[in-house]
Amino acid sequence: MLARYLIYIGAAYLLSFILIMMIYRLPREKNVIKYQAACDECDNHVSWWHFIPLFGYLFSKGKYGECGHKMSVSRLLVPIFAMGLAAFTVFQVKDCEAYNATEMYRIIVLLFSLTMIIIIFTDFETFIIPDTCHIIVIILAILAMVFEYTDVLWGILGGVIFFVGFYVIAWIAIRKTGNKDALGGGDIKLMGVCGLFLGAGRCLLGLIIGSLLGFIVEGIILRKIRKEKGVAFGPYLAIGMIIAAYYGEAIINAYNHLLGID
Repeated sequence: MLARYLIYIGAAYLLSFILIMMIYRLPREKNVIKYQAACDECDNHVSWWHFIPLFGYLFSKGKYGECGHKMSVSRLLVPIFAMGLAAFTVFQVKDCEAYNATEMYRIIVLLFSLTMIIIIFTDFETFIIPDTCHIIVIILAILAMVFEYTDVLWGILGGVIFFVGFYVIAWIAIRKTGNKDALGGGDIKLMGVCGLFLGAGRCLLGLIIGSLLGFIVEGIILRKIRKEKGVAFGPYLAIGMIIAAYYGEAIINAYNHLLGID
């Protein structure tokens, strides 16, 4: 078991380098594959060690040495979150019939959660959810259906319901308010692909959790700070989907038991 923890945490740490590149470069339509040791702000060349996940941020005290620009906080937080999710995946996702869990299932759930991390940071910082993230979730959803981790019918039903439902909500909001940014296209696609991956029931749960979290954080805590910038709904949806991916079945079963539905 210890070896499994170390392998997952180590893999997540290595993947965090790619996650950081995607978070910064995808919204700005920059090449993610090509390595470039350059400042995020001015694109001036900087030493390669600045880009070592977690340690590069700590050793440089959050600044690029050559130009002095501040690093994005994502360079500190993403590796921590990625390794934490990796350890949590090993701990939470057990080999049991209820989840039909195998090593492949753990990998798929972890990759889904890491993709949600990209969405959390890109949407919060730039109000953009890259289409690359939607494509990754679609691929993971297909794999989940192939390996029978997600029911095909519920997955397709969830994808259609939430994509069409959010599209209609956005259309009504635009007609009523005249604000084309009332609900972003990225949020619509995010709900569609998450419905495909999680299925209708767990996706609905993720939506409820994300909505409540968004109301508390954006509506109460950050209301004054982000008043002029607007509200990014995607990060809270993404957090809700992560919770639904790990605890969805347990929460739904507990709710059904409370209602006397078995």
